[in-house]
Amino acid sequence: MDGHPSVPLTPEQIPAWAQKAADLVEYCNAPNNGSNPGGGTDWAAVRAANGHPAPYNVRIWELDNETDHGTAALTVTEYIARCQTVIAAMRAIDPTIILMPHARTNLEQEANWEDWHQSVVAGLNGDVEVIAAHAYYDGIRVPRKITSVDMVAADADPLPVIVSEHGNWQDINDPSGDNATISGAVGTSGFIMGAAHRNHISSMTMHVLDGSGHWNVFAGASGAKQPRAVTSSHKLLWNAVKGAEIFNTTIHSPNNSGYGNGNPYSFDVRGMVARDPATGKTTVTWVNRHSSSYNAQVQIKTLPAGSVSSTLSYLSDPAKNPNYNYILPVQTSTPTINVTSSGGYGTFNLTLPAYSAGSLVLNAANSVPNITTTSLPGGTNGVAYNQALAATGGNGALVWSISAGSLPAGLSLSPGGVISGTPTTGGTANFTVKVADSDSVTGASDEDTQALSIVVSGGSTTVSMPLVAGEDGWVLESTETSNVGGSLAATGTGDAALRIGDDTAKKQFRTILSFDTSSIPDGATITAATLKVTRGIQSGNPSAFGAISVAIRTDGFNGNNALEAADFQAAATAAGVATMSYPASNGAVSTGTLNATGRNAINKTGRTQFRLAFATDGTADYLGLWPGEPRRPPTAPCSKSPINKIARARNSIRLMDITSARSPQRVRRPSAAARVSSAHHRAAPRPTHRPRLRRHLGLKSTNWTRGPSRRRDDR
Repeated sequence: MDGHPSVPLTPEQIPAWAQKAADLVEYCNAPNNGSNPGGGTDWAAVRAANGHPAPYNVRIWELDNETDHGTAALTVTEYIARCQTVIAAMRAIDPTIILMPHARTNLEQEANWEDWHQSVVAGLNGDVEVIAAHAYYDGIRVPRKITSVDMVAADADPLPVIVSEHGNWQDINDPSGDNATISGAVGTSGFIMGAAHRNHISSMTMHVLDGSGHWNVFAGASGAKQPRAVTSSHKLLWNAVKGAEIFNTTIHSPNNSGYGNGNPYSFDVRGMVARDPATGKTTVTWVNRHSSSYNAQVQIKTLPAGSVSSTLSYLSDPAKNPNYNYILPVQTSTPTINVTSSGGYGTFNLTLPAYSAGSLVLNAANSVPNITTTSLPGGTNGVAYNQALAATGGNGALVWSISAGSLPAGLSLSPGGVISGTPTTGGTANFTVKVADSDSVTGASDEDTQALSIVVSGGSTTVSMPLVAGEDGWVLESTETSNVGGSLAATGTGDAALRIGDDTAKKQFRTILSFDTSSIPDGATITAATLKVTRGIQSGNPSAFGAISVAIRTDGFNGNNALEAADFQAAATAAGVATMSYPASNGAVSTGTLNATGRNAINKTGRTQFRLAFATDGTADYLGLWPGEPRRPPTAPCSKSPINKIARARNSIRLMDITSARSPQRVRRPSAAARVSSAHHRAAPRPTHRPRLRRHLGLKSTNWTRGPSRRRDDR
């Protein structure tokens, strides 16, 4: 039984009265799919034939009505037994329904009245989820009835209470005072306000009829009906409490002499304070059973001092007209309330009209939010960050946003004013936050802004920088072993536009790579840098020439960024700063990690150039690398061509783990083909077409004879 201890019954065991309850559950909740969970009549199909194919999904069911009194009254033992039977029958149809037995009908008005609900809770433990209470009162007995509901809740704990019926009975001083008259409005409003403070009362339902007599809530002919007093008072209360926070309210009631007939539980003035968190508006509801107006003093915590506009709405009938067909109009006015403040409370005087029920809505004076956060703690790259912004004032909920600038990468600002996330970039981010409240006043005059910054330090940042097209190329030695540059090629675009190795005359090729590394922050510390080139072709067997050595120049070789013959032998800032891996095939990437000397030589204000050469040479053995210029397409399409298969190569310097006190500038990234892994790669002005930076080491099949190997001087 879905966790409930009641034992399932066979159809033969279900009495007719229990079967009717099960049939009603099936009619309301069963799907119209032919499942017919109860057997017999398909009640879901009957419901569909009546015009409602979809289930009503009624969730809460009260187990019978006031079976403890009347000519057919049950004992509590009989009631528990009947409940167990009907629970099993109903849950066999829908195990998800919520079932509630009822407490004693006449709460607190009979001797030992608590015995009933105490026994019911014990006997149906585990079978039910809530207990129902019926509360009928006149204006005098309202507090006593609320206390009785509290007693039921305490005995039934942890089951909540649903007041499934309540309403005003005849007032001792007004025998005709049911729903229609001011007595009904005052009594019912008083009960609702008293119950609103009780968390153990989960819901309440007023017992009303749409017909003639004392219990109906509308008067007049069909099609022209008007609300009676209790309906109007309900509306005033609903507008006050829907979505609101209800404050604990202490009622200092005046002398009850003459109003309570000596009943110690009577009252003549009751009130309630509610505040709408979305708008900041505060509402005071009240009932006054005096036949004359009453001057009340209202104290509300955190209510600011000042003159506040308000709307006063109420029902009043000092004569207590007994005619239940009488329509009592709602009266309204818009007084200005003068609030004084002391000890954290706002205080004002409110005149309650004679024999009335009503509400006062304080249209909270416009309060402009004020941001009190003037600085923010720094963050660390790669470490979670969480910081709440603060502001005072404003009406209703405050909503935060970024109005200028941007947060560090990886951080975001929630509407509730919390900056959180994990920074992914070092540096200083400058931005402006804005806060606005949620009242009806909008615009800059009702907002506040504050310029802030967050410094992200520590951690690391990785950037890639491409070659500068037009400044890379190869330089060929003028004569063998001369160590002086001769011819050069700076505009090649093929798979051997860059070369290292020897030509057929044993003259050595050296390659110059040029990067714009000026975007690296001046204060950055480069902790790792990787140089990457991409093989285009291979001629002969250059792998026999040993390691590919790298020299670095803090600016351009020979003092000039442009490729020159003298770059072959021009002095380097440091030699042997990296050794490149040998690319095994065309399209493979060769990488070299710079040592500390090489990293320190990276230029943070201009160009950084590298010179690549083999340690030894031979004859006509060289590697071809892809350049930084845009690639030219092959003259004829060839699906097997490595050029067609590889869109871009990657010749770059990658600067990793750059620790900086300010954010690095944005780096132009031409393509995946050319990425600089270091903080020192400066992006040259981007050409119309992105540089194709693959240095494909193309494989050329040629006949060659290698001569004796010779060590070369500084590369």
